Amino acid sequence: MLDSDGSVKIADFGQALMFEKDDTINQSVGTYHFFPPECCVTDSASGGFSGKASDLWALGVTLYAMVYYRLPFYHDTIAGIMDAIENNPVVFHEDRDVSPGLQDILTKLLDKSPETRATMEQLCEHPWINEGYSTPLQPMSAVEVHVTEEDVANACLPIHRVVFIKSIIKHWKGKVAKSKEVS
Repeated sequence: MLDSDGSVKIADFGQALMFEKDDTINQSVGTYHFFPPECCVTDSASGGFSGKASDLWALGVTLYAMVYYRLPFYHDTIAGIMDAIENNPVVFHEDRDVSPGLQDILTKLLDKSPETRATMEQLCEHPWINEGYSTPLQPMSAVEVHVTEEDVANACLPIHRVVFIKSIIKHWKGKVAKSKEVS
């Protein structure tokens, strides 16, 4: 999405839910690579799982992918993905110089146990998140937002514009590469 200033915003509310006090959900939808381990077990008598803990796992997967340019648990098959999520440890690849604080956050977000996984409050208090700030980040309360047709029109780019922008970027990257070859 783009805001009115043309800044890119990341959002995916296709499966969003609002929770009151109990955040127990019984099924997960979306991309398998972002499923938490508690969604990968076949025990149907589990009684559900925490939607908030599941979201924090997905945040960990997203952050890991942004840092390492790869998913933390990958396989070519759905069964393989589920097995990797459930059983494989988080690997901190040496091809990226990642601070101990960021590794700590990733470890806490990608904790296999939803009971010990970092909460939003713990994340907001983490030293790495607050580095350089005099007061700790405060978690926000969820608020219901009403989106108008105008908001959607201003926030979402039609796919042909995205393709056009990508082609322009590719064109300019090619020009820059050629100019470096010449000099």
